[in-house]
Amino acid sequence: MQSSELQLQLYYIDKQILVICTGASGEAYSLIEESKVEELIRKSIFIHKQIDKFFPKNKVANSPSRSVNHSNAKAKKATIDQDTNTQKTSNQIYDTKKARLKLLSNLQELGEVLFQYTFHAEILDLLNVAVGQAISSNSDVVLRLMIASDFLNLIPWELLYNDETYLCHVYDIVRHPFLQQPVRKPIPSEDNIRMLFVGANPLNDLYVKEQIEAVEAAIKPENKKFSKFIKNATYSKIADGIYDGVDILHLLTHGKCEYDSNSIKYHFLVSSEDKNKKYDQMPVEMLENFCRVNPMQLVILSTCRSEQAILYSNSYSLKKHLEKFDNIRYQSLAHGLIKTGVTSVLGMSHPISKMGAEILTRRIYRTVVERQESIYKAIRQVRLELFAHIDSLPPSDWLTPVLYSRDSQTI
Repeated sequence: MQSSELQLQLYYIDKQILVICTGASGEAYSLIEESKVEELIRKSIFIHKQIDKFFPKNKVANSPSRSVNHSNAKAKKATIDQDTNTQKTSNQIYDTKKARLKLLSNLQELGEVLFQYTFHAEILDLLNVAVGQAISSNSDVVLRLMIASDFLNLIPWELLYNDETYLCHVYDIVRHPFLQQPVRKPIPSEDNIRMLFVGANPLNDLYVKEQIEAVEAAIKPENKKFSKFIKNATYSKIADGIYDGVDILHLLTHGKCEYDSNSIKYHFLVSSEDKNKKYDQMPVEMLENFCRVNPMQLVILSTCRSEQAILYSNSYSLKKHLEKFDNIRYQSLAHGLIKTGVTSVLGMSHPISKMGAEILTRRIYRTVVERQESIYKAIRQVRLELFAHIDSLPPSDWLTPVLYSRDSQTI
């Protein structure tokens, strides 16, 4: 199905955001002034921190030890159990009706402000024309966010809210980075879409364990003949799986990030090939190289905060961060992988619940693999389905998936 597309180019210039909107009926622009930019960033960081309170940090995953000490195995297991129980208690204390309602209210409030500052009169006219064209041609509306300044990805643009509706529930919202690297599509393997699932959980992280279980439960038996599951993945197993040919890569492991000079460094925790080590740190650059040599259509990063562009948990001084934005390279895992030529990358801005992960996986593979329809449509369906469960699931689950894509219609 063809779509009616509206492009929003976003530039950070002199502490302001320049918005250039291009549609079939013309072009318009607006300028979000400095005070409003600070407001958007402040509210965004506050929302991110508020969401994090629903997902207490897993102390097991933060263990600095890289060696296996069998003599302390029982003591470690007791510590793990105790930490897990503490996390659940902490989650239950914060996850109250009042906290949920407050978060939902803040999400909507930010969405309203974001729409108001972005869609000035002329840009709103272009949106209305695009909607009218879509109605007359029985097609979908695509809002393509072309974000020129990396750090602006920390703003949850998917929250755009108007007329009592989140725009991403009605239209397809995708992020499209400015890149010179051409999109590379793999040679099709007959009519079947080849899927590779990579799982690694060397630290027995409860969150990763639940994500792997959710994906396994969501894949139908008839689709498993076109799927390959790699558990306890190591460097070489991941490389072999990708080099064998894959259309969709689904990565399920723990990801970590930290500041390194003027950039953020990311790595994944994978099983070690060295029997004397419990895990290895696979730098994201290694995965990028695998994807660059072996082009694929879609990468799904079911690693918490794979869409996190800055370490906002440490951003106590907004002014200090604003002063550094022009000098520091802010780029998420998802943004980094899209630069390798992968057509589409789905990242996670926050952890997602086990049920949410199962819904997301089932909906994506039913739409993309079984019906061979657009990943855009799949993500919109995911958001709507998760939003319908906001009373029982974390209120942020529907917002967590962030789609980067450089393809106009398909995966």
